[in-house]
Amino acid sequence: DIKTNNKVIPEYNYLIIDEAHNLYQTALKQLGFELNLEQIINPINKLLTDRGGIISLLKKNIILWSEAFPFVKWEDVNSTLDDLTIIGNDVIAKSKELFIQISEIIDKCNIQCISLRNFDTGTSKVINIMVESLIFRLNSFTDSLSKIASYLSIGDEQFLELCNEINKIKNEFADVILGLKTIYNTDEEDRVTYIEKTSTTFLKSVRVDIADILKEKIFAHKYCTILTSATLSIEDNFEFIARDIGLEKYYSLKLDSVFDFNKQMLLTIVNNIPISHLTEDQLVKKSATFIGKVVEIMDGRTLVLFTSHRHLNLVSRELKSYLDNNIKIYAQGIDGTREKILNEFISDSKSILLGTNSFWEGIDLPGESLKCVIITRLPFWPPDNPIIEAKANLLAQKGKNPFEELHLPEAIMRFKQGFGRLIRNKTDRGVVIILDD
Repeated sequence: DIKTNNKVIPEYNYLIIDEAHNLYQTALKQLGFELNLEQIINPINKLLTDRGGIISLLKKNIILWSEAFPFVKWEDVNSTLDDLTIIGNDVIAKSKELFIQISEIIDKCNIQCISLRNFDTGTSKVINIMVESLIFRLNSFTDSLSKIASYLSIGDEQFLELCNEINKIKNEFADVILGLKTIYNTDEEDRVTYIEKTSTTFLKSVRVDIADILKEKIFAHKYCTILTSATLSIEDNFEFIARDIGLEKYYSLKLDSVFDFNKQMLLTIVNNIPISHLTEDQLVKKSATFIGKVVEIMDGRTLVLFTSHRHLNLVSRELKSYLDNNIKIYAQGIDGTREKILNEFISDSKSILLGTNSFWEGIDLPGESLKCVIITRLPFWPPDNPIIEAKANLLAQKGKNPFEELHLPEAIMRFKQGFGRLIRNKTDRGVVIILDD
């Protein structure tokens, strides 16, 4: 609604935001720019090759319509359609070149995401040239679409719907062009552009300091806004979330939990896996062996939370050689989508679920589905996470301590979310095990 200047939701004066601990991250995503290869090539392919698409429709009817609507410059329309096809294929080719390049870069780094600020000068120059080349071709593509819409607009109202569809596609690509132009915008110190690779490679760009935007667009113009969540405070203090979302004056209320954690669960910390003194291979083997023993005792029904996709992948591989076929392993990014493996875990009591970031919150496994949560490491974000790195730099520039003001509060909030996966109602029972000593 903010992004479209309040054109989505009708005017309102009172607002309730549930799961408000996600407000900052959700706003980052919605107000930022992200692009993958499919977002470019799929609509162009549909436009160029779909039998019911615009180009096919115009080409098929151009002779008939030239007689019925002689005021339209049909020769120019036909010529521009040919240009559009050539330019569209060129855009697809340049897009593939760009995304192959950035995908290879992140594969070599063997991490999930990397900021463009961490590229060497040569790599940055190459990416810059490729982005500029793509922008040039996208501009040519949208110009051709504008020409076709302009030619058709002087015809009969019959072409109104067609013109609207053309303009819609043109505007979508105009947004892509605008987003690509922000990538090398050095005027905004709080902007970070980075590559992220999960099942798809994304090029993303966000401003990490959006407090003023949220303050102006949401809180300043509402009679009342209520934020609710089980994890908004740190030691009865709401300042961390308030700072991120631009709240200065507010009333706060913290309610006691309805659960009796002392009776419903057992919290244990493992002290014989010295994480900081082990090699990666040693840590993987020790972690997998311990997790395997726990899973056998629990007969499945265990959620294992990781802070690293790489560590999850290595432990998953080791676990498969440890556990017998009676206990099924469902690992995020390996055995299917988040929804698929979550549903299979729920339906299969003799199973173990391995997950990273998105499994620390937002999943509800009450009753017999889950009896044990294992937290492999305290959930500090990696210091080279692009958004965390950018926020830490901003805090340091203001003379603040990034560990106390950012890293520790973030870890506490994520820990509370992960911890909360176990007890979802008053009859749940289970154990939380922390491997990080």
